[in-house]
Amino acid sequence: WNNSKNDNEKKNLHSFLWLNLIDRKNEKETIEKIVSNWIKKYGNYKKDIWDENLLSKRTMAWISNADIILVNKEDKFQKLFFSSLLKQINFLKKNIKIISYENTKISCLATIILSGLVFKEYFNNYNFGLKELKKIINNFFDKNGFPKNRNSENLITFLQYFILIKEWIKSAQEPVPDYLDEIIEKNLICLNSLKNESKKLPLFNGVTEKNLDEFLQYLQKLNYQFDKKLKFVGQMQIIKNKKNILYFDTGEPPAHQFSRDYQSGPLSFEYFSEDNKIITNCGYGRKISKKTQLISKFTSAQSTLCLNDTSVVKFQKNNLINKNYGSTIVNSFKIFDINREESKTDVSIAATHNAYLDKFGYLHKRSIKVFKKNNNIIGTDSLIKKNNASSNANYSIRFHI
Repeated sequence: WNNSKNDNEKKNLHSFLWLNLIDRKNEKETIEKIVSNWIKKYGNYKKDIWDENLLSKRTMAWISNADIILVNKEDKFQKLFFSSLLKQINFLKKNIKIISYENTKISCLATIILSGLVFKEYFNNYNFGLKELKKIINNFFDKNGFPKNRNSENLITFLQYFILIKEWIKSAQEPVPDYLDEIIEKNLICLNSLKNESKKLPLFNGVTEKNLDEFLQYLQKLNYQFDKKLKFVGQMQIIKNKKNILYFDTGEPPAHQFSRDYQSGPLSFEYFSEDNKIITNCGYGRKISKKTQLISKFTSAQSTLCLNDTSVVKFQKNNLINKNYGSTIVNSFKIFDINREESKTDVSIAATHNAYLDKFGYLHKRSIKVFKKNNNIIGTDSLIKKNNASSNANYSIRFHI
């Protein structure tokens, strides 16, 4: 515990997820000793180590690996182990309603639900967890089952937890709630709509570079598959032609409370040819540094038009707000005149946004046409001058290759 080199290594150690990689035949006594030492040193609240996200992973790992942790069946250690486990779970339950970050909240809810299924005297945790789960499903997803923050990486995170919870419920021989089955089905349709040959997500709205291959294999192994596809997901237009795919972001910023990871790139697009990405956004710098994360939110980091070197939205600079809610947006804009036409020869999409209207007096319209026969793409960007617009408008159109 004392020699961890950085925050990531420290979190990895204290999450206990490494228990899944342990030699289950030869390391049992060592594991008991490690867990016992951890409880003695960290069993009472310590700020970073009792972070809700880390704590939820740790308690899940302990419950899932209880067969090797409690192998010696020593009464004194069992009491110590269960006492610490329930203490951490009660801490999660007490704090669940003040957690604002959805990814942390679903992780904590999963742990609370699992505790109710494992400890029959805590079955009220199961009912409480399902009640809170239904709330988050109603509040965080649109009618198609896509996250309201428009982040497709969150779609994957939530789908993982929904499936995990469903499998736990089935194993405990409890009835699976209809709303859980329904959101899993909708999530799978959204994921199927986004899939491409490279098995990577388009880098819009806070998504980082991530290969989906293992997750897709996991879904296939558990028979979670869906053939249905949508052409419009999370306000993203999707054009698939043979083995090529184009994603065109025609969405407005999410509501303020869901905007912590929003990237200000209206009408940006990404283009994949087979398993190669040709045109991309820059991606999101969450895993690099806070400065890179902020830079990657600006309009210039997206494959779209930037007017007078100005990002289309401003981000919250208040340190207290950022600490609790992330760097949410300060202003918003509208996207309108969204038009999609499809014929035997081509698919064309157009949309207009007014993010630069108040400050500079211009609308920005982008039109893209994909030809089905030869996969050619043509496009037009138009700056539409309105009343009192400055005649000196400097624009840049960036395509990140």
